[in-house]
Amino acid sequence: MPPMSDRGALYFLSPQQRKVIHVNIITFQPELRPELPDIFASKDYREFRTTLDETFADSTCVKANLHFPVDWILLRDAAQTLVGCIIQIRKHGLYHRIDPPEQFIREMNKLCIEMTHTRKNKDGKKMRKKVFRRMKRLIKTIKGHALNYHSVLEERWRETDWSELEIQIVLDRIQLILDQLPQAVHQAHERIIGERRVANADKILSLYDPDIHVIVRGKADAETEFGNGL
Repeated sequence: MPPMSDRGALYFLSPQQRKVIHVNIITFQPELRPELPDIFASKDYREFRTTLDETFADSTCVKANLHFPVDWILLRDAAQTLVGCIIQIRKHGLYHRIDPPEQFIREMNKLCIEMTHTRKNKDGKKMRKKVFRRMKRLIKTIKGHALNYHSVLEERWRETDWSELEIQIVLDRIQLILDQLPQAVHQAHERIIGERRVANADKILSLYDPDIHVIVRGKADAETEFGNGL
């Protein structure tokens, strides 16, 4: 926008551009209203006069901290959260029959590495399906142990040195993942095994933030973004 002292420059603006300047001044800089040049009273401008009933807005995307792709990586995120909770419960004195929990994280990380390298193989699709089936078996085992430890903590929480609030935080964290796990597995199954697209409205993009959306903005450097509109 040209400075108010350079009124001559305003004559080179289109009526639409003058309209935007007028709206900005009367909305955000009311003290400049007396200085509005006579150009805004011209016949050209009156045809495009804007009232405050009209709103002009721009938006941007607040990008989310997501892992890509969002299908099988969700299983890794779920495994890390559930096993992390199990480890914390064990550190505070409650135990249930289980192999060393850290072993599950190592196994999941190995499968993720294998999944990543399948793209370099000519039989990549077949290998991805094979690795994904192993992931499903592993996450099913982890889910069973998480359910056991959720029950143990719920029944015997007084044996720990945690407060009731801390207990509830851990229980809620486990339950948050368990509630979404069936859908996350189904989503990955559809993409990898069934080779079918999943509608954006039906996707879980993040296990931890339910308000993340797929935003198609058509930008040259990022046609599709993940986050929230602002």
